[in-house]
Amino acid sequence: VEVSYLEIYNEKCRCLLTPKTTANAEFKVREHPVTGPYVENLAKVVVHSFEEIDKLMVSGNKTRTVAATNMNATSSRSHAIFTLTVTQVTTHPDQSNATSEMAARINLVDLAGSERADRTGATGAVLKEGSNINKSLTTLGKVINGLAESGASKKHVPFRDSALTWLLKENLCGNSKTIMLAALSPAACNYEETVSTLRYADRAKCLRTVAVVNEDPSSKKIRELTEEIDQLRALLQQNSMNAQMSPRGKVHNHEDLSLQLMESEKLREMEAKTWKEKEEQAQEIAKLRDELGKQSGMSNRMSREVPSLVNLNEDPMMSECLFYTLQPGVTSIGSAVKDQSKDICIEGDKILGMHAFIHVTPPAEGQLAFTATLTPSEQADVFVNGAEVTEARELHHNDRVIFGNHVFRYVDPKDQVNTKQRAAPFDFEKAIEERFEAEMAKKATNAPFEVPSAGSDGFVVMKADVQAQQVTKLRDMEQRIKVMEHEAKTNLSAKFVAQTTVASSKVSSPAGSPDRAASPQFNSLVNAAKLSNTTVARLPNQQIFKQKIVLVGHQEVGKTSLRKCFEGDPIFGFMAKLPDVRSTTGIDTQIRSLTIEGETVELNIADFAGQEAYHSHTLFLTNRSVFALIWKISAVEQDVMSTGISQHEEERLCQWIQEIYCKFPKSKLVLIGTHLDEMRDQSQRSVGYILSKVESLLSKYAAKIARMDENGIPMVLPFMGSFAVSCKSRVFMSTGKYKELSGKKIGELLNLLGRLAHNECVIDPVFPCGAVPGRHIKLMREIEALKIKQGGQMLISMGEYVHLAVRTGIESDAELLQISQLLHCWNSIYLFNHQNLNCPENLFVFLHPVWLCKLAGNLFSFSHVIHTPLHLRSLIGGLEYQISQAELGDMSMMCRGYLRFPLARILFHTSLVNMLKREPEDTNYLMCIQLLSAMELLYQVTVLCDDRDVTEDEGLTTNAPQGYIHRYFVPSLSPFKVPIALREAAPLLFHKGLHISYAFNMIPKEMWYKILHRISPFIEYISVPCPIEMEDEMSAFRLDQADEVHNRWIDGAWLRSDACRLLMLKDGDHIRLYSAETDNVLAEEQLHRRIEEIFTSLLKDYPGIQRHVMVQCPTPFCTAWHKVKDVYSADKVKCDSCGDTYPSSAVVSSGASSLGVKQYSQEAKRGVQNMLRGSLDPFHVRVIAQFLDINVDEEDENHENTSLSQDPSKVQVLRSLDSVVRHLMLQEFWNLNANR
Repeated sequence: VEVSYLEIYNEKCRCLLTPKTTANAEFKVREHPVTGPYVENLAKVVVHSFEEIDKLMVSGNKTRTVAATNMNATSSRSHAIFTLTVTQVTTHPDQSNATSEMAARINLVDLAGSERADRTGATGAVLKEGSNINKSLTTLGKVINGLAESGASKKHVPFRDSALTWLLKENLCGNSKTIMLAALSPAACNYEETVSTLRYADRAKCLRTVAVVNEDPSSKKIRELTEEIDQLRALLQQNSMNAQMSPRGKVHNHEDLSLQLMESEKLREMEAKTWKEKEEQAQEIAKLRDELGKQSGMSNRMSREVPSLVNLNEDPMMSECLFYTLQPGVTSIGSAVKDQSKDICIEGDKILGMHAFIHVTPPAEGQLAFTATLTPSEQADVFVNGAEVTEARELHHNDRVIFGNHVFRYVDPKDQVNTKQRAAPFDFEKAIEERFEAEMAKKATNAPFEVPSAGSDGFVVMKADVQAQQVTKLRDMEQRIKVMEHEAKTNLSAKFVAQTTVASSKVSSPAGSPDRAASPQFNSLVNAAKLSNTTVARLPNQQIFKQKIVLVGHQEVGKTSLRKCFEGDPIFGFMAKLPDVRSTTGIDTQIRSLTIEGETVELNIADFAGQEAYHSHTLFLTNRSVFALIWKISAVEQDVMSTGISQHEEERLCQWIQEIYCKFPKSKLVLIGTHLDEMRDQSQRSVGYILSKVESLLSKYAAKIARMDENGIPMVLPFMGSFAVSCKSRVFMSTGKYKELSGKKIGELLNLLGRLAHNECVIDPVFPCGAVPGRHIKLMREIEALKIKQGGQMLISMGEYVHLAVRTGIESDAELLQISQLLHCWNSIYLFNHQNLNCPENLFVFLHPVWLCKLAGNLFSFSHVIHTPLHLRSLIGGLEYQISQAELGDMSMMCRGYLRFPLARILFHTSLVNMLKREPEDTNYLMCIQLLSAMELLYQVTVLCDDRDVTEDEGLTTNAPQGYIHRYFVPSLSPFKVPIALREAAPLLFHKGLHISYAFNMIPKEMWYKILHRISPFIEYISVPCPIEMEDEMSAFRLDQADEVHNRWIDGAWLRSDACRLLMLKDGDHIRLYSAETDNVLAEEQLHRRIEEIFTSLLKDYPGIQRHVMVQCPTPFCTAWHKVKDVYSADKVKCDSCGDTYPSSAVVSSGASSLGVKQYSQEAKRGVQNMLRGSLDPFHVRVIAQFLDINVDEEDENHENTSLSQDPSKVQVLRSLDSVVRHLMLQEFWNLNANR
């Protein structure tokens, strides 16, 4: 009997029997595939009496964790499990003293009671203990419910969510008999706790466990055989010859019984053998097998002293498993060799009795390699390196030798020269392939060719035969095409192969044209046929450790200086100084190669510009990256009450965290604070305090916006480390687990980042340990070769890309997506949608991602320029254009969010020249604009223009209608917002229409700008001329449209359909929709459905974002919002804001609720009335008031008896709403300018 005693305190196990258990002792819960869950390192004490058991239980109870609460003076703060393990060992004298074992385990479990904080009065650590107790009990309840319901459905049971349920797994559903005792309180004040406990126990009665005897399987079998032997002996003693039924169900006689008895005794002896006896028998069998292998010339290991023949097999797992040693002298090879201890015996269809001979001569003086000469027999099929051998030939290390259908590789361990030269081993496919190529070359060389005489039609007949063969191939290809077209509906790879084949197969029969076989169309069809029938040889995998280190943060925090410091430390310490850098415009990259654990790790260090104007940077964030959040240690944020970081930098880092987590929820982040030398106190304690404060601040924000799992826990990983660096002295300091690295050079920080990157490559779920398949490497090399061959080619079609992938051996869409995402991360290609290849965004694959990033950076760099004061513009470096020329081409339109084509010529000129190596044409500039549009950074708009000079400057390259030109609007650069008055009046103004809110855990800027890009076709465009007197030197080059205020807002949209208007507002992490319609709900629903489709498609690209649809509380005076899933999943809903309880049927997303029309304050009503009177004439005020069901008090007595003779048309109503919006835009503009 063995005893163990443990407690589960704060979800951690602790042994109660070990006298000196330290706080750091490891008692982790493990699970054995046979014995089940157990606690590692848990003490087990052997006992011999009940008194010893009682003594151990009392001593363990003294060390349990208890605390005093308002409900119990000695409340247990942990769960306890007292385990008795009883093992029964039986010795059988009649079975050569064989032993058998049976074991049982008794678990006595004391569960800590669930408690409420308000009743117990617990605070501090006691409160935390209570929360952990409730958590484990809640998990136990979930497990009980899951097991009770698992009979009807395969429901997941969360055993591992708590240490308690994990350890009690067998007791709840396995080999066990379980009794639950419910401890109740008779007091009336504990009524709720009593009822809850009874419900808990009642649910536990639904569990079913099955107890079986824990007997050793071998002992059980021995016992059953012994019983069978006893029965057989009893039958023999009866000496009856009548037919009887044996235990096995067969009719037998006396001889049969004797034979069956001997067989059973033999089986019992085999089962009764000890493990040692079985090992000795296995060793004897292994010796016998080695002796038989030596008789056939085969060994189980390769010799290091003499040459060998190693087998090659089509299955790589079976290759190089057989080793035939070649001793000095003559070795015969065949199916009827004489001396099997020396010669090699192989069999097969093409193997002769004496197939070949190999004469091995030991190395002479001064030489290392053996001399091996292969001599084939007459009519024997023997090939060496693909060439047929008919006479004696010398063999060298790594030569491929084929005897009939047996393939070998000759290995000479002493041939060191050839071993170095031929280090790459050859596999089975390579050996067969070179043999096939040699045979084809031989046939081509020896093929007879007779020149036809004059007038002979032999040549024509020969060509006709060739044409007939090609017609047959065409028919076979057509049948194959039909099959591929059927597969193309679901398979992307097959679709593009089929498209190319179909396009090439439109060739008529060549019977009437003898020269048709040589036409380009016919050759393209043959190439397609070859492509469809190509079998790609297996290529070796390669280990590639490559990761990105992405530096992001606010501007002027030292990202570029840190990147420069990563280039290397100065040779002498006194030469250390700040690197000479200028602010980054766009993205700068640097490649560093490190050696980590003997492996080469390539780091691509990317420095992202910190200016908020560069809205395109987030599009180039990729997976397989370590993101470094850079911030500046502020000299004014170092006191105890400060946050440790300036407000602007904190906001910028929070934006970057949003952009990273929305795409990659499990990203790895590190924090690096710069300007360490500016700290007043640079001690480890002070630096660690600042780093910990900033890390805690950003960790809370990350947990706040992170996606929640099914248990409501944020899916966010902790920061991988926090560091402070000094780019002047080139040292860094750290805290936490990297504290011992403080004071070392920045090069050590780079090595640390390299180790983190190396670890990410090792645990990569798609390419673990950095192992990239050979066909993927081949595809990457093919793409790089294409870039070199076609230097000016920027992109390839998806069809061509898939075709290229098929030729390299890619076999499925999933595999193609995996390698495409890897190439996208490595900046080899750029995918406009890296989540799905088969989508409209990926019609093309861009071949130069770095160039594309610079192109987009040039667009937003000019926005950064025009928002920079004049005296600071000279400090902006890295621009590929002259600012003065760009301002002339812009004509002040960029400040309104528009890109003119003349400005595009200036911004993109240098980038195109660097790519094309020539002067670009207008079509090249249009291609750049189309690329930016494909990235959803801008979209084309049609603008009315009556200025001839402007039309000639902008309209020559577009297909705009007469009197119109095309410009390009950049949503992220819009300077206008939704008027405040319209935002405040929206609930009242549209109270009859749609009112829905979408709640997100976060709305990153990139996603919001894509929403504005995709809803642009539905915007009802409104503009108002607002000329302002300008006194600067550029006022003469300012277009009239630069003085217009428009409603392409940056925080909302005014959308239209034929019969409704819809206002979309961005309010923090919410997007609210309000609408008004004139006919019926169809137009409103169609527009809303389109917006819903846009949201759904975007969420597929952002796995870190969650969305909830919200509806407004139907109570007339309440403005709260509720989740739709919560409302419609219950019959009644209680509002936490107003406190009312209402039926779920009263909730509506459009129109009035059954509880009544929404009520608004008199101040809000007067604001809407004044807004309407200021926007419309009295007649249209009444029109819009009647439509919106708003009471408007008439100030003019002449209008008291005025009534509308007929219902207003929908055009009047919609135009009136547009007039209201136009008036509010103008009012907002003048109010802002008046404040300035």
